[in-house]
Amino acid sequence: MSLSRSSLSAHGQCDSPECVAHLILVSTVTPSTSIPDIVHLQASKSALRIGRSKEMDVRLDSTRVPRMISRLHASVMVNRTGDSYSFSIVDEESINGLYVNGTKIKTAFLRHGDLIIFGREQKDSEFIYQFEECNALTTRSHKRKKDSSLSLANPPPTSSIVPTSAEQNDKKDGACLSPDAKRPKIATEIETSKTSSSSQPVPALAETDLTAKFAELERKQQELAERERRMHEAAAQLELQLRDQEAQKVAMQLKIQESEEREQRERAEKEKEREKERIETQLKLSQERQAHLEELENELMCSICHDWLVVACTLECSHTFCRECLESWMKHKRFECPSCRAIISKEPLRNRTLDQIAQKSFKKGSPEEVEYRNRITLSDQAFASREKEKKDLQAIVDKAVASGRGFMSIRDSWTADEKKLFKAGVQQYEGPTRAVYCATTGLTSDFLAGASPAELAVAARNVGFDAETLWTLTAAQLKGRLFVFTKYG
Repeated sequence: MSLSRSSLSAHGQCDSPECVAHLILVSTVTPSTSIPDIVHLQASKSALRIGRSKEMDVRLDSTRVPRMISRLHASVMVNRTGDSYSFSIVDEESINGLYVNGTKIKTAFLRHGDLIIFGREQKDSEFIYQFEECNALTTRSHKRKKDSSLSLANPPPTSSIVPTSAEQNDKKDGACLSPDAKRPKIATEIETSKTSSSSQPVPALAETDLTAKFAELERKQQELAERERRMHEAAAQLELQLRDQEAQKVAMQLKIQESEEREQRERAEKEKEREKERIETQLKLSQERQAHLEELENELMCSICHDWLVVACTLECSHTFCRECLESWMKHKRFECPSCRAIISKEPLRNRTLDQIAQKSFKKGSPEEVEYRNRITLSDQAFASREKEKKDLQAIVDKAVASGRGFMSIRDSWTADEKKLFKAGVQQYEGPTRAVYCATTGLTSDFLAGASPAELAVAARNVGFDAETLWTLTAAQLKGRLFVFTKYG
């Protein structure tokens, strides 16, 4: 596609026989790669593809500004209608665009002399081409020659007066005639007519006829003046009406504008009221939500440590505390609820619902959540330590049972030595491990659930309850007190 400048003749005509137009490189910047100086548009090719890809009809690329030209940047279309051609250029969704005469386009018709920039519009662009039609210069030259031939073939007339035959003869003879001789013949005839008519008598007009004519003329002049006056009045009246109509129109526009402004103010006030109501409603809902959150937060607080519940455990009185807080509370021989002081007679139950709610109350990654997670970790470590002690003791008990060793029974009345031996052993353990030690004598939750009052009294005396305690507690209270003893003493 690249041709040298010699492809154009000295008269601007293209030497290529099939070329109907061409693009000429007019960039003032030396291209960084080899690009065509002249691109011919041939009649036999309806579309010419231009881009960076090797498959393009015209390949443009730059090492100075890489990827300025897209793989398929643009297409030049050649449209033929009869013996005439029209040309257009289409941007094929290029990255840096296509400009014709300084305007970024998607598609445009091309005319002789148009400047085309492929890529971004900048002063040092390497890809500035000028569009030229091959027959544009020859067509204008031929038109000027045709206009010149027409003007020479039909000169404009120098005079509209045609001389008479006598004048022509005089010009031929070169005679110098007098002014009377040059006068036309018609003038002589008019003078002859005047001489003959002046010799005849002209009758005089009557005075009454002249007076009547003057009166008629004066009347017509007055009518004309009156008509003109009426026309002026009508024009003035029409102007007043137009002014009134214009004033009414302006007044109507002002009324309409005032009405629109009033409606806008009313709408703005209504919108303001609605916005105020919406804000008040949101504020009320926010306050209610805050109150609910505070109530929920109170429910999620442990009344022993005054902090968020960690591994929540609920007593039979429905009050909930941290698992480790309850363990510490019970170790100090406090066998009543920390909130309502109700006797604790059953093992606390794990409340996983409150645990999940408490965990979701913290913003993920916040310092509060980190602290809460640390407390959970510490609680789990303490629980795991107690479970390990429980398993170790259970292994010792299982080994003793396997070796045939026997244990005291809680259902029997123990001697003083047996009570002393049991007391010395059970004091070494707390929590689940203590329950394992008590289970060796048969003092378990299953025993307490099915024991009679007499059996409960025997068990209470065996573990060291005094007589006063036995008399003050009911069977149900004694059962609960024995249950607490199995874990906390």
